[in-house]
Amino acid sequence: MGYQTLINSNIKRLRKDLNLTQERFAEIAEISPDTLRNLERDRYAPNPATIDKICSAFNLTPLTLLLSPISLDKTEAIKVINQQLEFFEPEELLQISEILKIIKKISK
Repeated sequence: MGYQTLINSNIKRLRKDLNLTQERFAEIAEISPDTLRNLERDRYAPNPATIDKICSAFNLTPLTLLLSPISLDKTEAIKVINQQLEFFEPEELLQISEILKIIKKISK
């Protein structure tokens, strides 16, 4: 597997592991949804700026995108979630809190 395919595959795996749509992932990473779609389809290799944006948005190093597979530990996952929460208004955050309580109850 070439480096382009490996990086693109890891980007797609990261997005799916985080349960994000392509649009949401692209928004968080500050890249266009079309760019992300093309990467996930392995149409071209990401340029250094795109790699930097993705790594910065999800607290990764570029080397992480060359390793297979990507796995987030609890601390990294919490950082990613906290970054996503910054996009919500206070009332929405309260709703999210209630949803999390429900999820915790039903997952026991």
